[in-house]
Amino acid sequence: MDPTYIQGVSSNSIFLSQNIPNILVNKYNLSQAANNFCLHINEMNFFSLHIAIPPGCVDGSFKSFTEKSTGIEYHLCRPFKHQRLGKAINILFDNLWLYHRVSKTKEQNVWFYNVWTGNILSYLLIRFLSHKNTFILLADYNPMRYNNKIGKILLWAIKKAHGVISLSARCYEVNTNFKTIPGIIPDRKINKNPSVFHANKSFLLSGTLNANTGLLLALDVFKNIPEAKLYLSGKLDKNNSKIVEEYAHKYPNIIYKGFYEKFDDYIHLLQSIDYTLSLRNPNSPVNHYNFPSKILETLAYNKIVISTVKYPELDKINYIVVPYSEIDLRESIKKIIDEGESTRIKQCLNNTNILKIKYTETAWIKAFHEMEINK
Repeated sequence: MDPTYIQGVSSNSIFLSQNIPNILVNKYNLSQAANNFCLHINEMNFFSLHIAIPPGCVDGSFKSFTEKSTGIEYHLCRPFKHQRLGKAINILFDNLWLYHRVSKTKEQNVWFYNVWTGNILSYLLIRFLSHKNTFILLADYNPMRYNNKIGKILLWAIKKAHGVISLSARCYEVNTNFKTIPGIIPDRKINKNPSVFHANKSFLLSGTLNANTGLLLALDVFKNIPEAKLYLSGKLDKNNSKIVEEYAHKYPNIIYKGFYEKFDDYIHLLQSIDYTLSLRNPNSPVNHYNFPSKILETLAYNKIVISTVKYPELDKINYIVVPYSEIDLRESIKKIIDEGESTRIKQCLNNTNILKIKYTETAWIKAFHEMEINK
C-alpha cells in the first residue's frame, strides 16, 4: 500500500455499519455482498473504531459483543419482544444508544454505511447535535425509494452529509463532495496472473438469482445453446427454485449448484469456468444507479465478465458488453464461443494492474483522506 496513505490510518475516524459476523449471514438471510464489503472496509484498519448495529430483522437471539479478531463492536438493544411496536421501540433504542456512544468518542469523522430508515435518527443526531463530521458510504441508491415523505427526508439527509463515497458513479447529484469507487477488492485477493482459459464453453450466473438479476433471461437463452453449459449458484426463492428445477431437468446443460456455505467451494466452481454473466436490464431504473458487486469479485480472479450494462465505474477494465434481449444475447453468446481465445478474450483474462490501482485498499484510503480534507 502507498505509504503516503498509511500515515494517519486508524486515528480520527469511526465506521458505523449494519453487518454481522459472516457465519450468521445465512441465518438471518442478509446480503453476503454487503456483509463482505463492510468487513473488507474494516480490514483496512483505517478506522480507529468500528461499531456495527445489525439490521432490524436481527432479533434478541443476537447478543452484543466485541469481536476480538476484527475489533468490531457489535451492539443491539432488544429490551422488548422484537415484533411490531416492540420492534420499532427496539430500533429507536438502537439509534439513541449509537448517538450516545459516538458522541462520547474523541474521533471527529464519522462514516455511515448507508443512511436508511433504520439509522436515520442516529445519523441526524450525530450530524446536527454533535461537532463531528459525517460522511456516507452510499452502497444502495435507488431514486424510486425517495418519492414518499420518509424517502425525501433520507435524500435530504444524504445531501447534508459532509461527503459521500458511492458505489455508483450515476448518482453524483446527491452531494457536492462526491467520489465513486464501485467496491473494494483487497490487494491480497487479486489474482496476480492471467486466468486460465479452459475452452469448455462454461458460463456462470451467481448471487441472488431472480428476474432482476437475469435468471429468466439466462434460462431462456441457454436452453437454446445446448453446446454451452450454464452453471447457476446462489439463493433462490420458492417460485424461482421450482422454475430452475424444471429447466435443469429438461435441459442437461443447465446446472444449479445451490448456495455454497463455504466460499472456497464457490471459488472452486468460479475457477473451473471461463465466462461469468451479469445480466441486468439497462432500462430498469434500479439498475441505472446500482453496481453489481459480483463483477468485482469475478474480476479479482481474472475471469471474463459478460455484462448487459456498460458501466462507467469499469472504465479501462476489459470486459464484454452484450445486448439485453433473448435473441441478441443468444447470438452474442454463440459468437463468443466461436471466438475462442482471441486477443480480446486474452485481455479480459488479465485486469490485474488496473484493478490494483482503482479498487484496492490504497484507492479507498486515498479517497477517505481526500474526502475528510475537502469537507
